[in-house]
Amino acid sequence: MGCAVIKRLALCVCLPLFFAPSVEAANHGWYWGVEAGLDQASDAAASGEYALWYLPGPTVWTFRYVDPAEFSLGFVGFATVGAFAAPNFRIEAEAGYRNEQPDGRDRWQELTLMLNGLYDIALSSSLMLSLGGGIGVDAINGEYDDTDTVFAYQGIAGLSYALTPTTELTVKYRLTEIGGPSFSRPLTPFVREFTYNVDKLEHHSVSIGLRFAL
Repeated sequence: MGCAVIKRLALCVCLPLFFAPSVEAANHGWYWGVEAGLDQASDAAASGEYALWYLPGPTVWTFRYVDPAEFSLGFVGFATVGAFAAPNFRIEAEAGYRNEQPDGRDRWQELTLMLNGLYDIALSSSLMLSLGGGIGVDAINGEYDDTDTVFAYQGIAGLSYALTPTTELTVKYRLTEIGGPSFSRPLTPFVREFTYNVDKLEHHSVSIGLRFAL
């Protein structure tokens, strides 16, 4: 009796593993994916320049100021398309959108375009660890509704779980470094800010998504 129960339990445990989709089935060809999550930009040193415009003249006096940029938690979305260049090695293009709020300043929106390289390590028949990085550009719309485009690079760590032979659930962490943007505003009468310069920024992003084999 006891042996029969053990056999049945073993069968119940082994059957799901036997029929579980394998990540090996998607380890070739093209794929695309979508992700959404949260993003935290690190605090950064910022400086700017004020202008005093005296009329008539006009006579312009300028002076600089320092004002740290502190960011609240924002949100992020990604779309990717890629292909396996070799077994377990992928190259992908990534478009990312970030939206965050510096304390006391205009809301920032960022669009990143990255080229990533990722290496996959199988942890089980259905679970994969991915490590890699990428380089690209970041177009930032920030202070004064001005936009600056800067160099960006990132490191990526993620897990993927095969839901079906062609669909994977993904969880990723990205550490993205971007060059310091500069924003400007045309000089107007009286007292106005007209430049705002930020040191390089770090973005910490956590996202969850789906990846589909083509």
